[in-house]
Amino acid sequence: WLPSEGDDWQSQPRYMDDLGPLPAGAMTVRPEKPLSVVREEKEHEIRSACDAAIIASLTMPAARPSATEVSVAAASLAAVDPDGPDTLLALHAARRDELLALVRAADSIAAVQAVEVSYAI
Repeated sequence: WLPSEGDDWQSQPRYMDDLGPLPAGAMTVRPEKPLSVVREEKEHEIRSACDAAIIASLTMPAARPSATEVSVAAASLAAVDPDGPDTLLALHAARRDELLALVRAADSIAAVQAVEVSYAI
């Protein structure tokens, strides 16, 4: 990889046809993803897991509930407990926001990757 020529973590490795010294600034290991990209990926993971937790909380034990099943489950919960859907959303949103704050406060790639994404269901 030649960062001086624009190579980054997404670039394909370069190969030399002739034996000889490596070009100045050449790297023999793939460059790391920037912290901003690692954060973005972790934030996406957190949001997706939150959505999955909300759905699972409404439709357990269904493995792959349809949108209709989710809607019916939410309506059923609201019929029994009018505040139930809002309470459920608030619970998962609070955990999501806590995880997102940890990611935003992380100052290294290792710290971002150490944030364990989990939700109580």
